[in-house]
Amino acid sequence: MRVNLHTGPAPEEYLDLIAEAPLAMPTHAPAYHRLMAGLTGAEPLYFLAGDRHGRTLGALPCLALDHPEYGPVLNSLPFFGSVGGVVRIGEDTDPAPALVEAMLAHCREIGSPAATAIPSPLDGGRLPEAEHGSRLLHDERIGQITPLPAGAEDAGEKLFAAYEGSARRNVRKAFNSGVECRISDDPADLERVQAIHRENMAAIGGLAKPDGFPAAVARHLEPGRDCRLYLAHRDGELAAGLLVLSHGRVAEYFMPCVAAEHRSAQPLSPLIHRAMTDAALEGRAYWNWGGTWTSQTGVYRFKRKWGARDMPYAYSTWLLERTEPLLHLAPQEIQRAYPWFFVVPFNQLAQNKG
Repeated sequence: MRVNLHTGPAPEEYLDLIAEAPLAMPTHAPAYHRLMAGLTGAEPLYFLAGDRHGRTLGALPCLALDHPEYGPVLNSLPFFGSVGGVVRIGEDTDPAPALVEAMLAHCREIGSPAATAIPSPLDGGRLPEAEHGSRLLHDERIGQITPLPAGAEDAGEKLFAAYEGSARRNVRKAFNSGVECRISDDPADLERVQAIHRENMAAIGGLAKPDGFPAAVARHLEPGRDCRLYLAHRDGELAAGLLVLSHGRVAEYFMPCVAAEHRSAQPLSPLIHRAMTDAALEGRAYWNWGGTWTSQTGVYRFKRKWGARDMPYAYSTWLLERTEPLLHLAPQEIQRAYPWFFVVPFNQLAQNKG
């Protein structure tokens, strides 16, 4: 198996691969990589593995973000733990070992201190260990994915029957409270959703999407193809919003928000139901809720009531020759040096090891 590296825009071989790969995620799409590159200033890299007949069997998409003192860090992929890892076709030959080895060889060539890959929960959630001497760490997550009745004319009814009782009650409550749902292609609506999202994150001490995110979405993602924005209104006011990413057989719950003054009416619930139904009617087979930390019990229960199944996965982080200086930084210093990138688990930092 041969592995080639392409920098910059995704090559045609990669576009052909993700069009055919059955488990390609929305975050594997080059449009999403352009969005991340625009937000972070990072450079896209594509490692492509092919057989001796020239057929591309798999790929490892990455972004590399350089720092003048510590060197370039690779992520597959950055930005809120975006799934990257290996995307492949077929089961006869596993391109993952060759792709990981090629990525780490490149890291050594460019003096990278660390690299992280986030494999898809749909593809087993694990990546192979490297043959040569790099230290590999794992950071566990619970992937939660709801199977969708792809292409079924009665998709909405089938999904509704699969929800837990509390989810069904919340959908009914929202409609009985006068919540109305629609889809919007207006970038200004995404700005309004972003503002509510920011308030939601501030209330729980979470990390909000950056200010430039709505503009980046409008610039790089095509509504109806790459993404869809769902809005819920109540009494003439924006009560909830949900941005959904899509590619191939997968739709992804990406940026939900609920206005505090309308929270009791459960306005997000009908948006979720409609978005999942639309995805199924379009022929998508999976709804990805994203990763959940084991400590996030409330978030876990919320996703589970929508028929989500557990699919554990783990971030794989390789520490290389130049990692040591990073381990003596504070978490805030690492975040400033590599914004929106996963560099090392913070429990590995010297200050957290006593």
